[in-house]
Amino acid sequence: MKKLTYILTIALIITLAVSVYSENIETDLENNLIRLHIIANSDSEADQSVKLKVRDAVISEVDCSKLTPDEAAQQAASAARRVLAENNFSYGAYGEFTEMEFPLRRYNDITLPRGRYKAVRIVLGNGNGHNWWCVLYPPVCMEDARGNSESAREQLKERLKDETYDVITNNGEIKIKFKSAEILKKIIQQL
Repeated sequence: MKKLTYILTIALIITLAVSVYSENIETDLENNLIRLHIIANSDSEADQSVKLKVRDAVISEVDCSKLTPDEAAQQAASAARRVLAENNFSYGAYGEFTEMEFPLRRYNDITLPRGRYKAVRIVLGNGNGHNWWCVLYPPVCMEDARGNSESAREQLKERLKDETYDVITNNGEIKIKFKSAEILKKIIQQL
């Protein structure tokens, strides 16, 4: 009986340690990144095409390092409305700074876990189409579009704790760590 108690105690300690480790990394990411989420008016070819034009305008025009999050959302919405008008779309766009759930996503050699992130969200027209998401700041997923991959990586490294940066750039190891932490959290909740 003592042996079983000892094993369960060790398992609980390990579970708590992994959970705290995972939570610290998730919190660091959630507090230091601004994601971008653009929802198209519909799934029509024209609406999906203009969504990508809006994306390109937002990427090139919105610099979160110089704006508050609300200003970034308003500037992104303004860019979206301009692109829609230039392409003869009669519907509008609105933008907001919010928090929302994002799925696990890989950008070259950077893997971000699913979770709740701060985001600039742009809705085109009725917002009934497929969406597009990325990291607006630091501009990790847009590094090729802006041609500044080193600058984006440096900004990412500056904003995150060393441990967090190492985990998300470790070629998929994050999937195992975060999945393990999710399983352990569920077990703890059930206890």
